Amino acid sequence: MAVDLRQFAGGRVSDRRWWLQDPGKSHHALVGVAAFLAERSRSRHEMDRRHLRLYGGAEYFGLFPGSYSRVLPTDLRVAWNVVQACSDTYVAKMVRSTPAPMFLTSGADYDVRRKAEKLNKFGKGCLHQSNAYRIAPTIERDAAIFGTGCLHVYSDAETGRIRSERVYPWEILVDDVEAMYGEPRQLIRRKFIDRGVLAELYGAGDSEEAAERRRAIERAPEPSRELTGRDTLSDQVEVWEAWHLRSSQSAQDGRHVIAVQGATLFDEPWERDRFPFAFRRYVDPVVGFWGIGISERLTGIQLEINKLLMRIQRAHHLLGRPIVVLDETSGIPKTHITNEVAAVLVSSHPGDPIKVHAPPTMPPDVYSHLMTLRAQAFEEVGVSALDSSARKPAGLNSGASIREYSDIGSERFLLQGKRREEWFLDVVRLCLDEARELDGFSVDVPGRSTKERIDWSSVSLEDDAYFLQCYPAALLPSQPSGRVEKVQELIATGMIPREQALELLDIPDLDESRGRLLAGQDAARSQIASILDGMPAPVPEALDDLRAILQLGQATYLQERTAGAPEERLEALRQYLMLAADMMRPPAAETVPEAAPIPGAPAGPEMMTA
Repeated sequence: MAVDLRQFAGGRVSDRRWWLQDPGKSHHALVGVAAFLAERSRSRHEMDRRHLRLYGGAEYFGLFPGSYSRVLPTDLRVAWNVVQACSDTYVAKMVRSTPAPMFLTSGADYDVRRKAEKLNKFGKGCLHQSNAYRIAPTIERDAAIFGTGCLHVYSDAETGRIRSERVYPWEILVDDVEAMYGEPRQLIRRKFIDRGVLAELYGAGDSEEAAERRRAIERAPEPSRELTGRDTLSDQVEVWEAWHLRSSQSAQDGRHVIAVQGATLFDEPWERDRFPFAFRRYVDPVVGFWGIGISERLTGIQLEINKLLMRIQRAHHLLGRPIVVLDETSGIPKTHITNEVAAVLVSSHPGDPIKVHAPPTMPPDVYSHLMTLRAQAFEEVGVSALDSSARKPAGLNSGASIREYSDIGSERFLLQGKRREEWFLDVVRLCLDEARELDGFSVDVPGRSTKERIDWSSVSLEDDAYFLQCYPAALLPSQPSGRVEKVQELIATGMIPREQALELLDIPDLDESRGRLLAGQDAARSQIASILDGMPAPVPEALDDLRAILQLGQATYLQERTAGAPEERLEALRQYLMLAADMMRPPAAETVPEAAPIPGAPAGPEMMTA
């Protein structure tokens, strides 16, 4: 890119402040600032490439479109990739449970509290709609490899849905000086987009502005050969998307710009106080913005293991064969010595017998040092070699002992687990930011058998009306045997009624039967929730699960009465429960009147009394 980088390092400050430029002209300063930050980030990008090589076990030439696919062919070296083993094991431990965001209120009125309860479902639906749950394991792996994983949350105006996208860490550019405390004021993303796709996104329409953007996209130069390689069939454009946070609540310097070299494609004020990115760091840095990953912590151990394996392999190639010593006076021809098993050698001359020497190829200390390094790598990360090979220690057979072993192993990742929960909370906050700006936005919340649609207008709350907290979505063991055993323990101790046992057994083979058996409870919950939301109270039917209505309804009534629910909704819930209770009462036995005696008929036998 033909940009004089010196003007951004030592020139006027006004030349670098792209967010203060006139609308539609920010690209002049933005492209230069982005090129300057990209040049300053070369050393960090080289570290990312090294960490990718350590995890992937291949020699990558670069990280950009024209170089990432050019890798050296796999050679014949023996590999023992502890970086990949530790990273994959760590990711598997992290994604065993999925955190569930919870919107909590303190001292709020009834309507706000009801909205916060529905926000719990709304937030879960946003995570599903944006595919955050599906992309989360990949982000976790990026954090383990590169130290920092990144998810971009945005809204699709054409479909009215919230989307999310994985972002490579080398696509993000921040000023290291500005990001010393971990909170930069400006952030730039660098991305390569097909020229035709870019023209459809920002050049569609018949207006003069759209035509000018189309012409600017057609004139935009291709990225440098350093980024795209020499031979390519694609026609991509290097695009820069930048955000600047406003300096205060009343400041007007918040800006969001999308530009290519020579033109500004999109320009709007940015009034949010955060970037639309959720960053997941394996370990928070002591200073700066970028996290520290497993690859960086195990680089020295992995390189030493690679060096030892090369020496061992070469030693086995040169010395790993037995040596046969044959006395010339023995009378045995060399041609009689073959590689056949149990060959019989016959000699008619006296002499020394044949001696076979098998010298050691490497000293035992070398192998011991190799195993020590491997064990040290797993201890450094906090996982065990048994976990990496999906094995459990000998003797751990009961569900209780396995859970205790899992709890001990999870203590090592307590901080990482907290960071992962905070990452999910950040994603939910970003989804709510997008929902506020989409007209008529709604989200589908998946259920056991059906899905519920919730409109943003029915749960809209300001950020200061609640606080977010994360809870694990699954406290039970992941294995079916352990889950069944734990549920049995809960029933035996009286912590849950027997009717809820099937609801807790989240086993795929039972989904169909569980959905049918719990249909009554689901219908009762839906009807009770509609009453609390102010809808007209439904009339119970004879085919409803009246027992579930009374059990859930009584518990909900007591809870809502204590929480100060409006009297009219409590009265509607009471009437609903009384109707269900009346339907459960058996019908009164009909009284048959005693027939009058017939005149002249003989009297019946008198009852004998004791």
